[in-house]
Amino acid sequence: MIAGEEVVTGTEPNNFFQQKRSPSETKGELLPKFLPVWGEGKLAAQKDSPAPALLFADLNAGIPLGEEVQPATTAPAKVLKTIFANSGARLNLNAAFHTFFADANKTALAAVEQTVPALPFYAELGNAPGFVNGPENQLPFKERMHSEIPALLALDPFGYKFSQEVLAQALGNSAADLFLLFEAGKLKAAAKSLDKSDPVQQLFGSQAAAIAPFFERTSQSKKREEFLLKSLELGLREKGYRTVTFAFGLPGKEQPYQYLLFASESEALCTRLKEILLDYSEYQEDGVPMMAAGVKPVRLLVPEYARYLPFSLHKLVQELPQQAARLNRLSLEKIYEKHNVETNYCKANYFTAMEQLKAQGKILLLNPKTAQQVHKLSFGCLIKFVG
Repeated sequence: MIAGEEVVTGTEPNNFFQQKRSPSETKGELLPKFLPVWGEGKLAAQKDSPAPALLFADLNAGIPLGEEVQPATTAPAKVLKTIFANSGARLNLNAAFHTFFADANKTALAAVEQTVPALPFYAELGNAPGFVNGPENQLPFKERMHSEIPALLALDPFGYKFSQEVLAQALGNSAADLFLLFEAGKLKAAAKSLDKSDPVQQLFGSQAAAIAPFFERTSQSKKREEFLLKSLELGLREKGYRTVTFAFGLPGKEQPYQYLLFASESEALCTRLKEILLDYSEYQEDGVPMMAAGVKPVRLLVPEYARYLPFSLHKLVQELPQQAARLNRLSLEKIYEKHNVETNYCKANYFTAMEQLKAQGKILLLNPKTAQQVHKLSFGCLIKFVG
């Protein structure tokens, strides 16, 4: 163990993703937890609007063929129930949300469209959901997209033509946040269509040019997949988005079968989704989340190896003083909020890192009201970097 370094034990992850889950099941688990957070944040920004509005669209909403599911357990039903449940809240999500559902498979979408009206709360929804099952009824959805009201779009970025058209439109619309859920196999297939597909090229942006040369240098499937995922993240970031990525794997399998990539201009929303996902994440031995479920943590047979991982407690302790210029005299809470985005680090990691920096004499703790030195670390303490 590195001198002065202590191990932080991660909590046991929620086991929902310890078995293979379909995209529909994944959305049904995560969206009811995130949608109220997203909606309240976006509504708060419209507090002076006489008619605040929000848009949610799931463009892969169909019930997978061959699956027997209860109508109330589908992802669209869970989304609508979540919206209805926030009717009487301080910020009325039920009145604000306009929802649309689409799918490449019209039969799969029709199965949802037939069951949704039977939901017990359907008649009390503020706005009836729209079903986009062909060009003839795309207009209401397109009008909402063009209105630039805050939108959360759940889709497969490598999916069918209509979803790719919507994604292309969204990439030029700062009001749209992207909840991108896709199979690992589709990510790899996308690399082969970079020179044929404008939407895919737009998604990767300037990063697309580096993919073919990298593939020429390495034939390892895992390294190629990791490079594609990183290129996709960077392609979105160069458009002004901040990103959160989470991998879904299976015990005994080396590579994930599914990825979630969330993109938003809001760092606060990225942090809130990340905090939700941490409930499912595996943890490294040093307590740093892996931002992945169902994968085997790396065993640190030589503890010093932690410093070579993409994210580690050792690295965090090194990084924070290097960023003293922008973090100095902020509270630990604010440091966490500013630094954690696009990293794997959780809130507990920052507390532990600051304890180590305090022991090393590299920071002082200040009372946030009097600026006098205190000795007990808390998230309200101001952190003064020294040396």
